[in-house]
Amino acid sequence: MFSLIGPKRYDAPWKDIESQGWIAPAECTEVRVTLTDAERMAYATAEAEERYRMAATARTKLPVVKALVDRHPGEQSANT
Repeated sequence: MFSLIGPKRYDAPWKDIESQGWIAPAECTEVRVTLTDAERMAYATAEAEERYRMAATARTKLPVVKALVDRHPGEQSANT
């Protein structure tokens, strides 16, 4: 997400700003995916600053994201 919206301008615990009403309530859950052999090799040989982008944009995530979206039909999206 941060690679899409840019660097942080202000650092605050998200639960604090959520409880103050600045952002909508959110539930964060970590979902791990298995990278392909090619993705793992590219990640392993990448420079440290490049690894975050590679992990954030791994194509292996696409089916997982689609399955999560499909589990919540009709729910409000972040851009509505």
